[in-house]
Amino acid sequence: MKQASAVWVLMALGLINICSGYVWAEENSNSEVIYTIYEQSGWHFYPVTAQGEFFGFWSIPLVETKIGNIRRLWFEHDEDTNSWAVYAFEPLDKDAFMESLITDGADADSFGFIQFAESEATDDIGNGFVSGAIASGLLEGDPFAPLVDSLEDPEEVLNLLADVGYPVAPMISGEMSVGAGAAGNMSEAFKQSLDCLAFAGGSNCQWCTCTTNYGTPTPTPPGGPHPWTGAAVGGGGSFVDCEYTRPASAPYWLTGRKTFCPSCASGSAATPAGLAPGEEVITVRRLASDGCGTTPGGGLPSDVAPLTPGWRP
Repeated sequence: MKQASAVWVLMALGLINICSGYVWAEENSNSEVIYTIYEQSGWHFYPVTAQGEFFGFWSIPLVETKIGNIRRLWFEHDEDTNSWAVYAFEPLDKDAFMESLITDGADADSFGFIQFAESEATDDIGNGFVSGAIASGLLEGDPFAPLVDSLEDPEEVLNLLADVGYPVAPMISGEMSVGAGAAGNMSEAFKQSLDCLAFAGGSNCQWCTCTTNYGTPTPTPPGGPHPWTGAAVGGGGSFVDCEYTRPASAPYWLTGRKTFCPSCASGSAATPAGLAPGEEVITVRRLASDGCGTTPGGGLPSDVAPLTPGWRP
């Protein structure tokens, strides 16, 4: 994941690019700042207020999109439940959507810079007829939702769907996705990031999670004896489940959002970052009368698990 950055826009003798972003300000000697924009996950987030209090984020992609993708998002905060509702709408429907938010209580002057940003957007051609509530990066009721929700890390699948013009928001759907059967319309990490942008002004909003990947383990010490330790871990009746372990080390490398997460750029499968200590582990079901012994093998014919050791740090 990535660290959010504020974008500032200065309006004086035109739009002047300064520092790491932009500031929207009135033309006066004090250059009063009246608008802040945030950049995250390849999208711009524009705060909208209601009666002067934060209401939600209007979001426009910076990354390339296709007709059929989700190309506009609205993130609305519910103060009572401290949760976020997410809606997709088409660029061609932006005026109507804006009016609906104003009807719901949004301050009309919140949309001054958003209207400018929309006038500069280049992805507003065509109508993909993509709209509705978002859950875990997909439109609610999407036929791919059960598959995506079953995956430990759905980001790659969602990115592939975005590439072919499916109703997915490029980059950001993967960040929102929950996966692994978890409940909710967005990941906890994504929610925490939105909370930070909305209520901490984007200051030090860390949104950075690294994934540790492991290669093929090697028993330790290299070249020396590699005895197993066996122990019964379950079973019943005529059988016993035996777990065997022995010390091992495995090469590892980290993956994740690299631009704002330097620690996620450590190593690769070809050039690991280092070796992690751990152990090889294998579980075999054996006849209770045989016991576990000290060496894997002798599993029951019904034991379909291959005798290939796994590894755990």
